[in-house]
Amino acid sequence: MSEAVQSMEQQLLEKSNSLMELEQKYKVMKMAKSLEGGEVDNNKDLKFKDKQMVREIDKCIALLNK
Repeated sequence: MSEAVQSMEQQLLEKSNSLMELEQKYKVMKMAKSLEGGEVDNNKDLKFKDKQMVREIDKCIALLNK
């Protein structure tokens, strides 16, 4: 494989990782924003949001344990 191809693959990998990180940050920010007030209309929505946060935390813990 040529150096140019390897360099491009490395850049693609870095961009992919960056995108995943930004998507995670967006999810967390969106969840936090919804819990601040405006978007949560009832207890059912709040419970759903709580369960989502717990799942995200569980995923993070699983990644840390690897």
